[in-house]
Amino acid sequence: MIIEVKVVKIVKNILHLFGWAIVIIWLAIIGFDFYQVSNKNEPKLCIKNEIKEYNDGNMHICTGLGYKVYNSTRDSVRFEYLFGPFWTKEPMPSK
Repeated sequence: MIIEVKVVKIVKNILHLFGWAIVIIWLAIIGFDFYQVSNKNEPKLCIKNEIKEYNDGNMHICTGLGYKVYNSTRDSVRFEYLFGPFWTKEPMPSK
């Protein structure tokens, strides 16, 4: 009975450490790409890269683990990089 309780505690501790390791790795990935974008470099850890073509230029969209990075070369929407959470909508020209 005592051995079973110790095994359960050990398994619980291992799962707890594994969960924290996943969270720390995820934060490191977000931090790395944020650092890249803040130095005006392309994000490196994209899950999905997409380029939308418009009449006045292109919109590059990088989807990462919980974030999106937009890079505009459009004349109507001028900015270099926009870093935000995954629910951030694509910036559109103001009317």
